[in-house]
Amino acid sequence: MSILEIFLHTLAFNEQLKGLTPDHLRYSMIAPLIDISFTDAARQRFIGGFGEILGQHKGWSGAASLRADRASNLDIIQTTATLTSTTVTTPPNRTEIVLSPRVGLVRALGNHAEVHASGFRAFREPSMNELYRTGQVGSQITKANASLLSERATGWEVGPQVSITGRFPVTLHATYFWTEINRPVSAVLVSQTSTTIINVRENLGQIRSSGVELSADIHPIHAISATVGYQYANAVVTKFSAQPALVGNWIPEVPRQSFTAQVHATNKRLGELTVAARASGTAFDDATNQFKLDGFFALDVSGHRSLGPHLDASFLIENLTDQRPQVARTPTLTLGSPIYGEGGLHVHF
Repeated sequence: MSILEIFLHTLAFNEQLKGLTPDHLRYSMIAPLIDISFTDAARQRFIGGFGEILGQHKGWSGAASLRADRASNLDIIQTTATLTSTTVTTPPNRTEIVLSPRVGLVRALGNHAEVHASGFRAFREPSMNELYRTGQVGSQITKANASLLSERATGWEVGPQVSITGRFPVTLHATYFWTEINRPVSAVLVSQTSTTIINVRENLGQIRSSGVELSADIHPIHAISATVGYQYANAVVTKFSAQPALVGNWIPEVPRQSFTAQVHATNKRLGELTVAARASGTAFDDATNQFKLDGFFALDVSGHRSLGPHLDASFLIENLTDQRPQVARTPTLTLGSPIYGEGGLHVHF
């Protein structure tokens, strides 16, 4: 039996972006000798079309799709300010048309196993912040770059899926992935002093990420389900002619190893309870791999219970272990949120 399905989808999106006033910006500047750029106004528009063909024959099934996107940044008004002067510019509008194909194939191996494979090309248009707005976090200043080009990704993945039936059903997934991104946007170090670090957003030549994803879905009893996942990702710079010393470095803020787990329990009388854990290995906060971010572990708990036809109660506790993750080190260490809790009642009619 063969199945053929073709459909089209079109999307249009507008978003306005508003920046700080020059006066507010001057008061917030820590390094007054640095020119700070921000956007007074801008529009971003995406128009896309999507077509897909699906097919199935005996134990094989497949899909092929093509997406066409037209991405535009329009009507930009940009201000560059110092403590003594303000300059207003209108960068030219940007428009880019990109085609993104994808193919996928699945082969069933009996009733409880299958092998899947897919290949794709994709893109990401630089955001207006990356193009036009300079930002500052602590002593680190990251300059915008209006000449940034879109990122282009090419990749493939392959792996099996096995379902084990019985008293405790389990579904196991394994995927090997390989993705190469050309012109990725990253913050590159320009200069550094004892008090200030200056980066500028640049298109690196090429990065490559490859690794393995493993996961398991477990249902020990009807009211309880659990999911466990692990990822190993080797994401490094493979080409960058402007700064060859970056080749071989880790991509900023991408750990080699990460782990997630979640248990969800449901009871008609007691309600729902979810316990989620996540752990991350070592990462770096910069393209030169000077500032290391240590790994962390976090545990979250949430619950929900209906108190009647029009009233629900819920609670959430994040980072139950109160281990604050290292989120930035530039070079001042910035820690993430400590333990946090909230609860409330929801009235609905």
